[in-house]
Amino acid sequence: MTEQQYIQTTVLVIDVVAENISLLTEDLEADGYRVLSSTKGLTGIVIALEQQPDVVLLDLMTSDIDGFKVCRLLKDDQRTCKIPIILISSREDLDEIMHGSDLGATDYISKPFHYPIAAAMIQSAISAKRSLE
Repeated sequence: MTEQQYIQTTVLVIDVVAENISLLTEDLEADGYRVLSSTKGLTGIVIALEQQPDVVLLDLMTSDIDGFKVCRLLKDDQRTCKIPIILISSREDLDEIMHGSDLGATDYISKPFHYPIAAAMIQSAISAKRSLE
């Protein structure tokens, strides 16, 4: 396969904690993903608009606006509405899970999580998106 034929899957990680981004980036890159990241929700939105990632991992806590608003803004925009969003939170709160689902989030991961579980959710979200294209 030539380099032009190989299209790397891109994951955008939005998390207020740079160390969380670093750990996820290390695991994702080891699995062959291209990783984009932001500690700010609004910057994450701009990255999503410009780069069109295959999936977004979005922590509900961002330093400028809350993750639910980021999710809603991404889902309300025609350019990003089809990008799967997996919400991440340190709280396992049924109301949060339901609210995220109502906003269009694909899945929800509670921290701390095991990377293989997150990887399976990412792959599932990407497969579902591609099957609809």
